[in-house]
Amino acid sequence: MLACYGEEYSIGSTSLDRFYSLFDDGALFAFASLSAMVPADSNTFNDIYLFEPDSGRFELVSASANGEASDSDSFQARLSADGRVLAFVSKAKNLVSTDSSDGPALFVAQLAGQ
Repeated sequence: MLACYGEEYSIGSTSLDRFYSLFDDGALFAFASLSAMVPADSNTFNDIYLFEPDSGRFELVSASANGEASDSDSFQARLSADGRVLAFVSKAKNLVSTDSSDGPALFVAQLAGQ
């Protein structure tokens, strides 16, 4: 995995978080963005996305199990070395039913099909 810090990156006209993560072969790109990249992103918070450059597909990762948009910011997306796991930090309280933390929490998502 190549984690990039402090560099600007954009997809089309959307400028992305300065902290993003790129899988070794370039097939996966994880990032945080205020811009809604998919219709399910109906909030005004930073959300975590997974982008597949070959297909042009975006996946909203920082959403609840039923697809509900997060209720606060998510940031610092990091892909595992094998591209199967994505970790990120979020202040959202609705991503999992068991979140009882008072501050930001670490979330880990198993990526389907990776």
